[in-house]
Amino acid sequence: MSTVRTVSFGETGRRCVGVLVQPHDRSDGIVRSGVVICDPFGIEALAADRTLNHLVAALVAAGVTVLRFAPPGAGDSSDVCVGESIVGPWQRAIASAIELVSGTFGGAPVALLGLRLGATLAAAVAAERNDVDRIVLWAPVAGRPFTRELKLLGAAANTDPTALAVEAGGFGLSQSSVDELSPIDIAKLRRRPAPEVLIVDRDDVPGAGKFAVHLRELDASVDAPILPGYSAMRLDDPEEGDIPTAAVDAMVRWIARPRASAPMTRPGPAPELGDRLDLCVDGTAVIETALRIPVKSGQDLHGILTRPATPHRDSVTSELAIALLTTGSNPCCGPGRLHTRLARHWASLGHTVVRIDRQGVGLTELQRMCSLDAGLGPSASPSAPPTPKAGGEPTLGSAYDDVHIDDVAAISHEMRVALGAERIVLIGTCSGAYTAYRAARGGRLEANVPALISINQIIFDDHAWTTEADSPAYAIKARYELGQALRHPSRWLDVLRGNTPVIPALRRLARFIALKVRVTCTTGYARLRGHAKPADGVAADMQTIAKHGIGQTYVFDEAETGLGYLRLHTDASMVGLETSGRMRRHVVSGAGHTFGPERSKRWLIETLDAALADLIR
Repeated sequence: MSTVRTVSFGETGRRCVGVLVQPHDRSDGIVRSGVVICDPFGIEALAADRTLNHLVAALVAAGVTVLRFAPPGAGDSSDVCVGESIVGPWQRAIASAIELVSGTFGGAPVALLGLRLGATLAAAVAAERNDVDRIVLWAPVAGRPFTRELKLLGAAANTDPTALAVEAGGFGLSQSSVDELSPIDIAKLRRRPAPEVLIVDRDDVPGAGKFAVHLRELDASVDAPILPGYSAMRLDDPEEGDIPTAAVDAMVRWIARPRASAPMTRPGPAPELGDRLDLCVDGTAVIETALRIPVKSGQDLHGILTRPATPHRDSVTSELAIALLTTGSNPCCGPGRLHTRLARHWASLGHTVVRIDRQGVGLTELQRMCSLDAGLGPSASPSAPPTPKAGGEPTLGSAYDDVHIDDVAAISHEMRVALGAERIVLIGTCSGAYTAYRAARGGRLEANVPALISINQIIFDDHAWTTEADSPAYAIKARYELGQALRHPSRWLDVLRGNTPVIPALRRLARFIALKVRVTCTTGYARLRGHAKPADGVAADMQTIAKHGIGQTYVFDEAETGLGYLRLHTDASMVGLETSGRMRRHVVSGAGHTFGPERSKRWLIETLDAALADLIR
């Protein structure tokens, strides 16, 4: 069985957190050196997480030691200052990662593998060194076109780039980052990054041919296949996308093949590296360490424990712990790195915070895959088959599986028993909110959970519908989108000109009307029968949660379908909960589903701080 360890390394104040995976002993007793994986930037890193974990597991199964890490300002690593360029810290982080893996093999050369911006910066760093003998450049980019692309995405999302030159997908770049990234171009390198280079170009918009030509001119041996699967990865959306198996297999075979110039070596003892990260947040010392939580399935959940270095002077504050639950398929840093930011902020205020990778996501899934690595290799999939959609199409919709309800119960239990948390607040976005809601409704939580905070929760029913189009949330969403469209004269002109399909729009409107009629009839019938409260539905669920002594706070963007669903089902009992303070709703406009824009993040932090302050009082 391979060894999977969370490690912290790098320069003081800019420490990186990563995972170092060393393979089990092979039958030939030889391990094929090591590779450093350099992640892409921003939302692409979140969307590629599943693919890169698959790649790590396949490399380890082929006998390769792998270090995958988040550079400063990304994932679970140290932050960068507002306005600071990420270029220098990222390049120094790559250099530190190379030295760490090379040191494991007695100074032997290592391989690099980078995706998108990670590939570009890896090549720039390797070109200044002599200890990289192989490099894989997967869909590499040039600095100037890359920053231009981010600016276009940011403009399309209508974000507010406060103190940021570029903001897209919940991530931002300072002007200094843009200035330093723009001139970086593999086609302008003066030295080859490695003697052997594999360039895996995009299959949708190939554009790396010029890089191959230039590196050959620098006397590098270059392979440059165009392999399928890049566009299917959907690097713009962590919830969608497939693993590009052909590309992964090709890269694993290329990296793991025997070296002609140097013998394969057995690694030395594992480096003495801890997983502790010491931070200073708003003048307060904060500590982060890796955490494992045993769950019912027998698989440990990976998490990050964030706490103040010294207990807060107010015991009531220090006794209130917070659990940040997984959002969809995002790792525990959260969408737009929101969970990392929230955890460190609250730890600076005196709280203990745990953020978790649910089953099937992040390091929880990587640990599972690497525990099976004896039978893995190119063309073997370490991932269990995803839950099929209606019609057999695979999906990542397993974020709503009932198994995660058991996990939430285990998290609250472990925080009480192992961490000694007196009171625990559960906070989740989207699927994480739904999971906490279901656990609270079913009485699955510890008695010391006084509140749950749900952010943009979409689903409130039991997810019994088979397709998205059948769901109540879809009807709400369709009504909202149709209403927004009809407010714009240009949309009316599109309908009159025949450019917009009318029948599908009318069908969506009919679904909403049918849902409205059903809710009205159900509520009216309950009142005629003399029921003061509804017999079932979301209002009854919220009453049940309140009876368990759990307060409820719901935070929504104005355009969210979950808000429309709650408004549709609001009755006297829900009004009573809000009047008594046992349920609260907060609504903001322009935040998006995962509060990506910086101004939305600030509003969310202020809103959640107020909700926590109410619990402390």
